[in-house]
Amino acid sequence: MQNIHVTLAFLGDLDPAQRSAVEAGCPAMATSYALTLDRIGYWKQGGIVWAGARIPDPEFMDFTELIRDSLRRVGVGVESRPFIPHLTLLRRARRLPRVRVEAIEWRIKEYTLVASELTPEGSHYSILRRWSSRGDVK
Repeated sequence: MQNIHVTLAFLGDLDPAQRSAVEAGCPAMATSYALTLDRIGYWKQGGIVWAGARIPDPEFMDFTELIRDSLRRVGVGVESRPFIPHLTLLRRARRLPRVRVEAIEWRIKEYTLVASELTPEGSHYSILRRWSSRGDVK
C-alpha cells in the first residue's frame, strides 16, 4: 500500500535549483480534502486501469490547479492535459476488466514531492518533501 498515490503533476528530473524553487514555491495545504473513488477507467495507451472520482471535489481540483500554477511560475513544465485524479491499479492491461466498484472515500491530508526510481521489481518512491494539512513537515 505504500506506493498508492495520486500524481498531481509529473515533474521529471529536477536539478538542485529547480527542486529548491519547487519546494519554496509550492503552497501550504490549509485543509484536507476528500476524494471519492467511485469509478474504474482504462487508458488504452499504456494499458492503465485506474480508480477515480466521477465528480472530484471542486476544492481539491482548485488546490491541484494552485499547485500546478505554482510549478509553472517557478519554471517547471506541467502537462497541459486536464488533470484527472486517479489511482493506477494495473499496468499493461489489454482491456478494462469487468469489475464492480464500491465507492471509497479517501481523505487527502498531505502532498509530497517524490523521486521515483524504476527497478525490475517495480517503482520505488522516496519522499523529498511533505506538505501537510497539519502544518509543513520537511
